[in-house]
Amino acid sequence: MAPTRPNDPHAALRNVLRPLLLGVVIALMASCSSEPEPEDSPPDETAALYDPATLLQVDITMAVEDWAFVRQDKRDFTGVNMSCPKAPFPNTYQWRPASTVTINGRSVSNVHIRKKGFIGSVNSVKPSIKLKFDAAVDGQQLFGTTRMTLNNSVQDPSLMVQCLTYDLTRKSGLPAPRCNFAEVTVNGEALGIYANIEPMKKPFLRRSFGNDKGHLYEGTLSDFRDDSMVTFEAKTGDTDPTLGPIKAITAALKLPDEKLMAALEPLVDIDAFCTFWATSILIGNADSYFTKGNNYFIYFDPEQAGRGHFIPWGADATFGSAHKGAEVMGPQARPMLARRLYMSPAGQKRFLAAMSKLLAGPWNESAVSAEVTRIEALIGAAALKTPYLPAAKGGKGGATSKPYDFKTAVATVQSFIAGRRAMAKLLLDNPPEWTRKLSTKNCSDDPKTAFTAKTSGTFVTTYGTTTAKDPFAVGSGSLVMDTAGKAQTASTVGAVAGQDTKRTDRFVVELNAEVTSTKSAVRYRLWIVVPKTQATPGATIQVSKDGGGLAGAIAIVDAKTGKATPAAELRVGSLTLSKVGLQPDSAVAGSFDLTWGQVSAGEAFKACFGECFKKSKDAAACKKLCMGGK
Repeated sequence: MAPTRPNDPHAALRNVLRPLLLGVVIALMASCSSEPEPEDSPPDETAALYDPATLLQVDITMAVEDWAFVRQDKRDFTGVNMSCPKAPFPNTYQWRPASTVTINGRSVSNVHIRKKGFIGSVNSVKPSIKLKFDAAVDGQQLFGTTRMTLNNSVQDPSLMVQCLTYDLTRKSGLPAPRCNFAEVTVNGEALGIYANIEPMKKPFLRRSFGNDKGHLYEGTLSDFRDDSMVTFEAKTGDTDPTLGPIKAITAALKLPDEKLMAALEPLVDIDAFCTFWATSILIGNADSYFTKGNNYFIYFDPEQAGRGHFIPWGADATFGSAHKGAEVMGPQARPMLARRLYMSPAGQKRFLAAMSKLLAGPWNESAVSAEVTRIEALIGAAALKTPYLPAAKGGKGGATSKPYDFKTAVATVQSFIAGRRAMAKLLLDNPPEWTRKLSTKNCSDDPKTAFTAKTSGTFVTTYGTTTAKDPFAVGSGSLVMDTAGKAQTASTVGAVAGQDTKRTDRFVVELNAEVTSTKSAVRYRLWIVVPKTQATPGATIQVSKDGGGLAGAIAIVDAKTGKATPAAELRVGSLTLSKVGLQPDSAVAGSFDLTWGQVSAGEAFKACFGECFKKSKDAAACKKLCMGGK
């Protein structure tokens, strides 16, 4: 330290300040040599897009013919054995251009739109849609995103359960898409309230997991079994298309009980899965991994050693709304992962612990009920103007059946919330044994289970003959049937025609044919349903995507018992009428060229049950018969 000068009045002050100034200089030098502070992250524009307090106004303008195509577009399952598929289900929906999309006053042009949905939510009046903002303009965004998903909620008369489900899932500590509501118009036509769901893309992965390089799969009727894992669909370019992580879980689930948990721990976040499971049971999800192997994603997070995390999707059958309050309870240990965990003492303990934790925190009846009330106030006015569109009706032409009973549906949701804790407590206090057998699939290539056909032929008959005891003794015709590339000509053909028993605006032509080969004789029944408005002599009627044209099905008939097992439904083709009269004994004649594809198990059961019940009036016997004796 420098000596002080004699009689210097400021010496003491300098002695105090000098070390302080030195410290400031050192600190400044250190700050100059360190890395600069990062700038603030830009605001997340998507937060406004999914703001739960905002009812979006979405206005779409596009060519009338393009919108008609989107509405009527269908997934083509021709050649797919729905009961035992060999690959992910094909998504054949096609994109169409929209000139402008405006959301809350902000617009972009050159957008692409397509229909979405698998089976239950498909609707031709109020279709679920996907929007792609950057399809024609590279990098184009609206509200900070290149994609939007708008779900029609036609299976949910309350319109709100998807958002309730994802909100509760996030409060349970699990990843789930953001969700709010939108009023949608296309070319000035109001379509009503939609659920605006965050797309399951890489931005979602980065927000939820902090990374996007893991494997992301979508499960559609999928499970960790050799005959069910093939429908898992890889969803990103970084995802293993050979299903490596899925196969690893499938292999682990084949191990004996004493090795199970140790094998699963590195592959699946078991505690997170048990929370996902408990949440699904608590909200009564009737169309989930646990009930149908459906509506979920699984992400294998590289920052958690590649362990799998389940993400809910398509949650429109929750909170009692879609099934009118019907209870979905019990452990629902149907799929293989839940089955093995529940039947393991250690796994069952972790599932029950997850349910207890859910009831102790995230499941707060008052808070969930208050959220229902908030949403009702937000969307109620628009919801009351939204027509009720059951998926089955809308998917086959879009007819409405009754006013949208929004208020009753909301009351059902509130009642469900109020009573759910008691149901969950029953499960916790008395965990039932799970004794249900694993579902089995017939994965053979027998035409009875994997049937597609091309047919051509003719028919001559009279109207009013569908009640004939021996359909082979009425009318005549010809039939050439091509199955699996092999064409066969029917040796015997009978034809009848008459009023469709389900709809007064349609009539049916039914052909009964026997195809004889050197080994056997197979009997087929073809139902061709024709709209009366198009039934004029010389008219050629097409199968149309909106359900306004031909419809029909093929069944294989047991010659001894007369049992008709539905095998295929009408996909494409035409029928030409040479004669047609819709009065008893009037002539009905024509020709056809039609292609048929595999029906789903549900459609097959419905058709089989209807045909059986019409003859026997014994519902219990028909149910047993059409479910294969179960």
